[in-house]
Amino acid sequence: MTSNQPPAANYQETQMSDSKSLPIVVVACEIFREMLNEFLPDEIAREAVWLDYGLHRVPQKIRLSVQDVIDQIEEPSLILLGYGLCGNGISGIQSGKHTLIVPRMDDCITMLLGSYESYIQEFEGNPGTYYLSKGWLESGSHPLKEYNEVREKYGEKDANYIMDTQYQHYKRLVSLPIIKKI
Repeated sequence: MTSNQPPAANYQETQMSDSKSLPIVVVACEIFREMLNEFLPDEIAREAVWLDYGLHRVPQKIRLSVQDVIDQIEEPSLILLGYGLCGNGISGIQSGKHTLIVPRMDDCITMLLGSYESYIQEFEGNPGTYYLSKGWLESGSHPLKEYNEVREKYGEKDANYIMDTQYQHYKRLVSLPIIKKI
């Protein structure tokens, strides 16, 4: 039986060499905006689409939103995805006519800590850690903001119960450093 497909190794090489001429589009979570703007040269990406940080709360929404953006890109492109696995939120995304580059990470904390190895070391050494980053604070929510919103809606007593229940397994709060070019 013969196939029109080249062998896998050759196919990867062909696909990579073809993608060098494709326009680059960044599709990422809002929390990475400042970091990617800092490190990604302007001339590299033709377009950047920043999606709401809150999508991670319902991973299905990540998949739908990212897929919608990909489907709207008309010209075949190299799409740099600024999402980790995020609760399987990117599982099932179809690249279609595009080449999709996905970082190999569970979630944004892996990228913010610098590597999967750092993530595992922190996770195993300090389980129950709640991480905050500048991107999260600027574009998203954090425990104090959530508490104030819940208190306004349900009152102080219920807010205390809700927040205690939500954060009961966290033992430590870590503010991740701002990453800058040197």
